[in-house]
Amino acid sequence: MQLKSKKTRISNFNVTSIESPVGYTRPDGKTAYPYWKKFIHEHTVRAEQSDNHPIYRYSEVLLSLAEAYAATGEPGLALAELNKVRARAGLEAEDETEPAKLRKIIYKERRVEFGMEMKRWNDLVRLGNIVDVLNAHGALVKANFNTAPYVKGDGYTMTTNKILLPLPDREIKVGDLEQNPV
Repeated sequence: MQLKSKKTRISNFNVTSIESPVGYTRPDGKTAYPYWKKFIHEHTVRAEQSDNHPIYRYSEVLLSLAEAYAATGEPGLALAELNKVRARAGLEAEDETEPAKLRKIIYKERRVEFGMEMKRWNDLVRLGNIVDVLNAHGALVKANFNTAPYVKGDGYTMTTNKILLPLPDREIKVGDLEQNPV
């Protein structure tokens, strides 16, 4: 038996160079694609990298601690932890001590620090603003529908039911439970 190789999916995205986006202007007629280069290293074996992708980083410990201090009314301690993360990134220190504004700064720092690390969903659920944030993003995508042809019908519409995970069938039967609403 002879095995045939799978056809490679052809894409209009070819990396020709990795350059800084600072001062970049997209040429007319070209499409821009977001591209994250947080973990770009040469492959030692085809389609395999030797990178260890972090699950929980020191900066997450610091930002969690900063968030806890801010929530318990200790802005000085919160700022100290937040500024450790900012210093490691080469950013200026924050000095905001008003609790609501400080929490907002910490949440933004989490969003930026953990980009593409699958932390945002849990942050939004924990903060209780996932429906508002995702619906606002959906409205933005729908307003630019010509650049997002994959959005169909009620796509990008978030409801509280979509936050819930389905219950395992075994648990429903054993516990006489009802499945979470769709």
